[in-house]
Amino acid sequence: MNTFLDRLPRREVRLGNTLVYTWRLTALAGLVSGFAVGMVTAALHGVPLATATSAGAAALAAYVAYVVVHHRFARQEVHVLFEGMAITLAAALVIYPLAGLDPLVGLDIHMAAFSAIMAWGRMGCLVGGCCHGVTAQPGPPSRVHIAV
Repeated sequence: MNTFLDRLPRREVRLGNTLVYTWRLTALAGLVSGFAVGMVTAALHGVPLATATSAGAAALAAYVAYVVVHHRFARQEVHVLFEGMAITLAAALVIYPLAGLDPLVGLDIHMAAFSAIMAWGRMGCLVGGCCHGVTAQPGPPSRVHIAV
């Protein structure tokens, strides 16, 4: 397994003459797949795509604002699953009732999209190997810390 993982790109990938961080590629893939999953879920619930897109954009803007403020005061960039999920759910609970729609439908749409985004985020962490700034060493770990 380690041999396979060692062949994966690490912190950056070369695209032509440009070096791109792997977390940027997986973040972009996550946003695209999250948008697609959200739109399909919205269509299945009969929610207008413009409403779902606006709600998704507002949730993303709220999350980015949180990250910027957190980075400003904590002086470190940290993406935590439950904080992102809470912000996404709060956005759905506020935006969908304002549009005259059931907030539970909004939660369904946002959680489906958020799950796709987080799946790509976890893959980015695996491939990038950069979580906590420590490169994994071969062999069994002396202690295990799982950031979710």
